[in-house]
Amino acid sequence: MAFAHGAAVVNGRRVPAVHRWLLRAAAPAEEREWLLADLEEEAAARAIAGGERQARAWSRRQVAASLGPLIIRRVETAARLSWSTTMSIWRGLGSDVRLAVRRLFESPGFSLTCIVTLALGIGGNTAVFTLIDRVVRAPLPVERPHELAAVVGEFLAGLG
Repeated sequence: MAFAHGAAVVNGRRVPAVHRWLLRAAAPAEEREWLLADLEEEAAARAIAGGERQARAWSRRQVAASLGPLIIRRVETAARLSWSTTMSIWRGLGSDVRLAVRRLFESPGFSLTCIVTLALGIGGNTAVFTLIDRVVRAPLPVERPHELAAVVGEFLAGLG
């Protein structure tokens, strides 16, 4: 038995590596080191008092009992941060819209030019994409559209 930093080391490993890994994965970054240090220290004391086997069983129970609350707290923190970020985006939206409307009324000629340009662009895009959709994607409104190409092909061949 040797002593390292005030804690007894019994055969080198009191807390199995998988237990340390689980706690590192579940615990918040600011709490990881002291949580693992406390676990190691208590496991060392239990190894001295009752043996290595008892220390490992104790550490297994401690890790199993700690994982649930640590994961729940981590999920709550992530949800809270996500919600606050989303809400901060929506908070400024009203003032941005009011500023945009105010600027549009300050220069009516520029506003009219922008609105007409947008309307023509959106209308033109809609017309082109509707035409492409009807010609390329939609089936022809006839009973046997595959015969239509044959009739057109024969008609053009007879003219030549």
